[in-house]
Amino acid sequence: MIGRPLLVSLVPFWMIACASGGPQAVAADAGSVTPGDGSDPVDQSVLVRMRDGVALNTHLFFPKSISRDGLPTVVLRTPYRFPGSGDDYYRQSAAFHASRGYAFVLQDCRGRFGSEGTFVPFQNEIEDGADTVEWIAKQSWSNGRVGTIGGSYNGYTAIAAAIGSRRVQVVVADDPAEDLGYNRLGSAIAIFPLSWLYLLDHGGWPPAGTIEESSNWLDLATLDSHILGRKEPFWSKYLNATGPDDPVFQLGSLRGHYGHTCAALLTVKSRTQSWEDPVRVWRGFIDDGCAERRSDHRLVVTDEDHTYHLTALGTKETPVNHLMLDYLDAWLCDERQKLDGVPAVQFIAPGETSFHAATRWPAADTELVLYLDNPQGVTAKPLLSESPPQAARTDMLQFRPAQMDPCGQGYPNLSYVSAELKHSVYLAGAPRAELNLRATAPQADLSVLLYEYNAADKPPLQFVASGATRAKLSGAMPGSAASTTVQMHSLTHTFRAGSRIAIVVTGSLCGYAENPNSGEPPDAQTSWRESTYGLCLGGDGPRSRLVLPVLAE
Repeated sequence: MIGRPLLVSLVPFWMIACASGGPQAVAADAGSVTPGDGSDPVDQSVLVRMRDGVALNTHLFFPKSISRDGLPTVVLRTPYRFPGSGDDYYRQSAAFHASRGYAFVLQDCRGRFGSEGTFVPFQNEIEDGADTVEWIAKQSWSNGRVGTIGGSYNGYTAIAAAIGSRRVQVVVADDPAEDLGYNRLGSAIAIFPLSWLYLLDHGGWPPAGTIEESSNWLDLATLDSHILGRKEPFWSKYLNATGPDDPVFQLGSLRGHYGHTCAALLTVKSRTQSWEDPVRVWRGFIDDGCAERRSDHRLVVTDEDHTYHLTALGTKETPVNHLMLDYLDAWLCDERQKLDGVPAVQFIAPGETSFHAATRWPAADTELVLYLDNPQGVTAKPLLSESPPQAARTDMLQFRPAQMDPCGQGYPNLSYVSAELKHSVYLAGAPRAELNLRATAPQADLSVLLYEYNAADKPPLQFVASGATRAKLSGAMPGSAASTTVQMHSLTHTFRAGSRIAIVVTGSLCGYAENPNSGEPPDAQTSWRESTYGLCLGGDGPRSRLVLPVLAE
């Protein structure tokens, strides 16, 4: 599976992509804008009307000169363009793309800043994106070829604008969202959507300590008022949905629309926790997108932070943002040779200096299975073992949901550590924990945190990944156990020889709303009684185990 490294162009990344063809300005259509006389880049603002009459604030940036045949266009649609540094970033990005020979369209999403209407996450982006692309294609400065670009929610809007459009040739999406379900891991309730809405309200994240406090907020219906200071209909819908397949999550979802998409996709998956959407989007394009483009999609799995590479585009050179520019040039300017030899999948682990190539993701070609074990009794240190335990044992966890803070130091957990690794283990996929559980409550919040442990390191524990789920349980102790899977996100990591693999199993995760149903119902004497989880090891039932997709030695 290890192949040639990601190709990096030898020309400077700022070099103009599409030849301008001379200084002639294009005559404007009625009601359109005039690109200018070729002396300076042009920045103009217009209102573009959508199919329902709502007008969206749209900024147009042009290079110094425009071919009489028109320009290819790069589009970025965003709810984030905050006054000050946020606005400066987008304008600098627009000027950078214009300097490379593209028209650049920067549009405020519906209900944001200068755009009319009401902003509802995901609800209008497919239709608004399509209307904007069609408007661009009718302008005299456009040659009808459009590319879309963005990261995170902007990555979602980039893909949404390509749905059903033959004009969108290419999409570059760094860590895109797929739909509203991006933080409902097995129905666990993430607080992130409220934090994100707070960001849109205030231009910054909630104050320090708010998430920690909110993680122990049992009255989930009022959590929006606690964080936002107002009721939010979006939160009510999110809270009442049963999981990713609930109709609420179909609102603006990209799922089900990939078959109507025929653009070439480059998507980047960062190390962002609980974020598998970029991989699902890439797979949706390959499995269901138009047949003529299925071999043209690319996935890059990196070890950097959320949208790192797209944010650096135009200011800092990285191999990934080189590829982003090559991808735009290849599909908007017919410079396909820039993609010669670029593999379908590229990935890199922390500490590595070059990318590996693969034909698929996960790139792993085998699985390392480690069983949760405690062979010497409850006082011995629990183990992760390659051999399944034979004797039936149960490790216990006790919670008082109304009194315990999932973000606090003393939150109950069970830890399991492997023996020292004789050889390095290269993780290249999405780890998962398959757990066999009993509980005294009708539901159980479960979280698994994956670490690399080495006593010689400072600190000895290095965080690798995490996952959370909200499991429904059929029986109470000592009744039948229920099996549940805690799925983590795709990533790469090298567990070094001499280190150990470790996991921590706990009842909730900081940043996820505590589950009122994870404790026994209150009675007249107590506000909320204790809940007991039993993690079943060995015996006749399914064995609790950690499964790591890895590259064979």
